[in-house]
Amino acid sequence: MINFNGQCVTDLASVQTSTSILSGLADSYSIYVPLVGTDLILWESFYFHLMAQLRQRRFSIPDHYTPDFFEDQWATLKKEESKNAQTLKITCFRAAAPSMDQIYGETMFILEQENESLFPEDPAGLEIDLYKDALVMAQLDTQGGKKPQPITRIAEIFALENGWDASVLLHTDMHLAYSSRGTIYLKYADGSLKTPDLKSGGLSHPLSRAWEEWLSEQKIALEKSALAPFELQQAESILLCDPEKGFAGVSKYRKTSYSNTQLTEWYLQFKTQLGL
Repeated sequence: MINFNGQCVTDLASVQTSTSILSGLADSYSIYVPLVGTDLILWESFYFHLMAQLRQRRFSIPDHYTPDFFEDQWATLKKEESKNAQTLKITCFRAAAPSMDQIYGETMFILEQENESLFPEDPAGLEIDLYKDALVMAQLDTQGGKKPQPITRIAEIFALENGWDASVLLHTDMHLAYSSRGTIYLKYADGSLKTPDLKSGGLSHPLSRAWEEWLSEQKIALEKSALAPFELQQAESILLCDPEKGFAGVSKYRKTSYSNTQLTEWYLQFKTQLGL
């Protein structure tokens, strides 16, 4: 069940609307909001992130697109759906392609419930490697928390071809940018914690910012800087934070294996504080 612009339907195929409107989904922006029962977690942060990204992408934002409006639309969807969803996906898209005659067309929305949690009970260890066939740039998408396509999709397929779970992408300056499973956090034996900065193509999104705010509250220092690829082998443990798939640990990079004991402990404390 989905909420298509205020109409609850079983799927998009059942929506009675024009093909041009459905094709507008190619020009869209989505956020994935964690749920506890029927409550939206970190909702204010996700909402303002969504509005900021729509403005940057030159969307026309209806006056009624308030936090309460989307909460009401979520409540409508809850009544029509019985499954125990753990994530709410909100997608906003243009109903028509921009033109000289109509630059700002109508902005529509879709609300979908998903069973996959952004906060797994045990952040499973993934095997990763570098993807070097193409490089990324720090741009609107990465700074808006969105993994650029198609390069990320190619990196995901490259990982699968080689039996890995994810790939790490490099910036044009050959520093670590992000992984196909989101923002990278590297913890070292001396206790330091690092992540690629925005200039290096690091991802920033509501989930990663909430995690970083929690680290700051716990007096856990996080260094944001340009990180060379060899930092992956020097790290003691690695945690990934994806805006669409949530948290995951890393168990292996080439011949380097990791123990995520401390990072997992911090992650579980953060999760508990959110009531998850």
